[in-house]
Amino acid sequence: AANSGVQSYRQEIGREIAIYGRIIIGFLREAEAGLAVGELCRRHGFTEARYYFWRTKFAGMNVSDAKRL
Repeated sequence: AANSGVQSYRQEIGREIAIYGRIIIGFLREAEAGLAVGELCRRHGFTEARYYFWRTKFAGMNVSDAKRL
């Protein structure tokens, strides 16, 4: 039963990457350019926790790199 939870989580992340990879990379680049994380999250409607999750997964990647995950 625990494995099915892990699998569904991985599938969810995979779908997120496939659909929103370009957008996620754009958010990370805005933060790298100096926009405060809190302000970035408010502007685009996601949580700081989600931002930091994305940062651990996608930092330094371009869109084609993210799609290969």
